[in-house]
Amino acid sequence: MVRAVTCLLLCLLLGCTTMHFRSSGHTKTLVGVKAGHDHRDQVQGERKFFLWGFIPQSHIVWVDQEVINMGLQSGSNISVRVYQTWGNFLLTVLTFGMYIPKNYEVTVYGLKAKNDL
Repeated sequence: MVRAVTCLLLCLLLGCTTMHFRSSGHTKTLVGVKAGHDHRDQVQGERKFFLWGFIPQSHIVWVDQEVINMGLQSGSNISVRVYQTWGNFLLTVLTFGMYIPKNYEVTVYGLKAKNDL
């Protein structure tokens, strides 16, 4: 029994959920502030991890694709936040870490696409 608990604790401590926020270069994305980028938009999403975060070990969130999906030509002053809701935390605890949903939020100040003006 002690070995099983020790093994479970080690898996929870060694397991890792990682989200990488990257740009593929399909549209201009800047971390800093840019003039004319006045439209603020935000998107929230979720990624799923399994087996204490070992499968998959990481997820990539393509920030420029999120900017395009928001209907923006380009984005600046981009900020990201990774968090876990209470409901998702409860799911993680109830499944003993076998299922770990993680949430993210991307906030962008952008330039509206020309067809949206």
